[in-house]
Amino acid sequence: LQQIYKLVAAMDSSGIRVHRQLVIRLLGIPSDFVSSALTNLTDIIHEYPIDTRQGVYGWKGRHGVIVGILTKYKYPQVEEIVDLFEKVIDSISPTYDIEIRTIRELCNLETGLSRINDTSIQNRLLRKMMSRAPAERVPRHRLIRNLIKMGEFEKAEAEIRIYEKDFGHDAPVVRYRINCAIARAMYSKGILDEDRIAILMQARDAASAAARRYSDNKLILAAYCEVGVQLFRKTGEFDVYDQAMKELKQAEVRIGDPQITAFVRKYEQRISGQALHALEVSEEE
Repeated sequence: LQQIYKLVAAMDSSGIRVHRQLVIRLLGIPSDFVSSALTNLTDIIHEYPIDTRQGVYGWKGRHGVIVGILTKYKYPQVEEIVDLFEKVIDSISPTYDIEIRTIRELCNLETGLSRINDTSIQNRLLRKMMSRAPAERVPRHRLIRNLIKMGEFEKAEAEIRIYEKDFGHDAPVVRYRINCAIARAMYSKGILDEDRIAILMQARDAASAAARRYSDNKLILAAYCEVGVQLFRKTGEFDVYDQAMKELKQAEVRIGDPQITAFVRKYEQRISGQALHALEVSEEE
């Protein structure tokens, strides 16, 4: 009973969609033990129906804060969390919708794999998810994001090409292509400024096309603004930034999303700071 509660609490607090069959698989307990276990765990673990025709019943801890505290003390080492995630991924059956949702939740930036600081370990687990559920897009998105963050630009671009071959274009991957180009221009070692500008120009073209295609996608519009800021830093020209901000503000009026308003404020402050710095440098010269 302690093992069941410990396992359910850890999975629940990590965003994993816990259900009866998953627990049986992971712990190897006999199915006829489940009813008596739930009786003994009354007021600790709650069972609820998900798909009664297929016999899928979810399990959840009674209180989110308590399961979070329990997980913290019962899985104090990151290796234990990694081992748990590996076992969950290995046991996932992609024919169950609830288990596909588990894959997506493990990729969540707030829970799941985010508990593991080592990005290379995250990537290994993401590749296991991709192997287990090849048709699922979210682990591929997260892997590309991680590779960009790690500065593995060539690997990120290779994963983007594979993704586009398998799934075609979608907004997240188009945005990652833009972000990858920005990161290459900013952080690649041993290249000239003219090369950085050329890469940013490619990012500009991709961002402009994406902004037309996904005109209501705030993250793509924000990436477009980032291209504008970086081009201003390298060239002193406002043209790309002005066009990107124009499209972002049009989306703000059209959609009314407060996060877009936050993006407008953020990039206005960014460009003001950059312009002020450029002016101060010019005056010093």
